[in-house]
Amino acid sequence: MAGESEIMKGDKAAVIGDTEDNKEVDEMPPTYDEAKGLTTGEPVVKITSNETKIDIGKEKEAEAGFQGLTKDELMKYANDPFWVKLRWFLFILFWIIWVAMLAASVVIIIYAPKCPSPEPKQWWQKSPVYKVDVGAFKDSDGDAIGDLAGVKSELDYLVETGVGTVYISSFFASPKAATTGFDVLDYGQVDPTFGSLEDWKTLVMSLKERDQKVVIDFIPNHTSDQHEWFEKSVAMEEAFVDFYTWNQGGGAGSPPNDWTAEDGGPAWSWNADRGAWYLHQFGANQPDLNLENSKVVEELEKVLQFWISTGVNGFVINDVTVMVDGPVDGTNDKSVERQVEVLKRFRAIVDAETEDSGVPCVLYAEAGKLSAEEVSALYGDDISGSNVGSLV
Repeated sequence: MAGESEIMKGDKAAVIGDTEDNKEVDEMPPTYDEAKGLTTGEPVVKITSNETKIDIGKEKEAEAGFQGLTKDELMKYANDPFWVKLRWFLFILFWIIWVAMLAASVVIIIYAPKCPSPEPKQWWQKSPVYKVDVGAFKDSDGDAIGDLAGVKSELDYLVETGVGTVYISSFFASPKAATTGFDVLDYGQVDPTFGSLEDWKTLVMSLKERDQKVVIDFIPNHTSDQHEWFEKSVAMEEAFVDFYTWNQGGGAGSPPNDWTAEDGGPAWSWNADRGAWYLHQFGANQPDLNLENSKVVEELEKVLQFWISTGVNGFVINDVTVMVDGPVDGTNDKSVERQVEVLKRFRAIVDAETEDSGVPCVLYAEAGKLSAEEVSALYGDDISGSNVGSLV
């Protein structure tokens, strides 16, 4: 019994000892591997038994790619004398360049040549040009034919519609054998059908009061076969013998060549009184003036000057390509080159008026079917912004 009692005591002591050991174990804080997280990808937990401190952080990942400088490293360069001087140098250089560019810009603005202002538009560029066929426009006296007084009565309407220039078709005295009225009988008179020279002056005055310009037809290529000049040329008066283009040809039945007129008929007609052929590009009742005769050109210059004196601001030159005819033994071509010398003389008249009055007086040309190169020849050289060139 005693032995059993000792054994039981021993067992009890052992149990007590185990219990205390277990208790001690239970009371000790758990320990973890500091190098390993609780779970994969979880923050690392570091627990020590000696102090109540918990460090939680990410596992260090393998260094990869560019790593920025630390604050200490940055301060090392920031305070380094070399880098301090370099920063100051670049800062000062930037402002020197900026100030230099500003100064250069100011100098360029002040001293550089100024861009020229565009030329002011002239009157023929500012507003529409309205063509008036006098005979078909408005009748003022009840004869069913339009007249200059009828044109005058409609000027306010033309102003309201924005018309700045009125182009009045041929109104010169004419027997009107030509439907266009271009068979001029007298360059210095208004056809009685349309009114009188006084009616014309009244019309021009009314146009000026409305600040409108007026342009008229100018027909230098031919006249009527009833014109005084032609009659004197047929009579072979000394001053007018060569006013028109005459040629003996082969006699009454044989013209100088086979040229054709604009209407498709022959360009030559026989005049029995003179016993010679005369040239006409637009019908037998409109004989061609000889513009190679300087006296003829002088008379036409006087015509321009006369109508300018009545207030005309410009002229539309009709049939410009046939004013000066080619040689009889050549072809009846429409050459612009032959016309330039005559055009120079006409231009000199209107340019003189422009200089005297300060108001541009201009020439228009009826170009017809000319090529671009031929049209450019009519403008001349050194063309300005106003589309005016020098023919000299």
